[in-house]
Amino acid sequence: MSFVAIKLEEQLDLQTLHRARARLTSNRARLISQGRGILMELGVWIGTGHRVCQKELARLAAEGAADLSPRISLRLADMASELDVINDRDCLVNHPSIP
Repeated sequence: MSFVAIKLEEQLDLQTLHRARARLTSNRARLISQGRGILMELGVWIGTGHRVCQKELARLAAEGAADLSPRISLRLADMASELDVINDRDCLVNHPSIP
């Protein structure tokens, strides 16, 4: 039987921080890929990168497009707002107010 050393509190804090960051990054990538896939199926091409995609999703949701149905526009607005929440949470994880 092998024994594992008990981690220090600082090590656990850092490990938790990295896991939370990885989860948020994964969720953001999943959501952007889903949005880009939906738009590609409709013949709307947007750039890569999470900032570019988020701006385009928000723009398309706000302005709409001639070939987007109201349901698609609503889903894009939901995705854009979900990305805002993920980015806000990511900012809190990366820059916590607690020392």
